[in-house]
Amino acid sequence: AKATLARMNELLPTYQNQVRQILQLAHENKDEAGLKLLRENRIVADQLDESMTKIAMTKEDVGLKAFEESNAVYE
Repeated sequence: AKATLARMNELLPTYQNQVRQILQLAHENKDEAGLKLLRENRIVADQLDESMTKIAMTKEDVGLKAFEESNAVYE
């Protein structure tokens, strides 16, 4: 989980910067340049999404394990 969080922290600034650039291009009506950057940003967005999904799954697994352990104690 630590490696995944580190990866998210690495990707997030890049993603946010690219989104800002896309919004600026859209504001300037530079549609073609914005679409090109949007397509390029999709790679970073997918990697960030994958990392967030892994974190969510880890959280669910840890929560379920904690529940099962506490439930076993009280049965």
